[in-house]
Amino acid sequence: MRVYQTNNIPTKPPNIKEVIIWLGKLGGFMARKNDKLPGPMTLWREYEILQESIMMLSIFSGKICG
Repeated sequence: MRVYQTNNIPTKPPNIKEVIIWLGKLGGFMARKNDKLPGPMTLWREYEILQESIMMLSIFSGKICG
């Protein structure tokens, strides 16, 4: 996983707050102690980055994702 820089899948699934922070970090969200969660526009931009990353992974690996 990109957040932990490992290929191992965590044994416990993340909660929704962790997922929002991980998605926000794709686009530069700092997740500092006093920061609020990223807003809908920020999450949308990061979601698009995630989609592009998945598309590139499927192109390079030759596998269809999704």
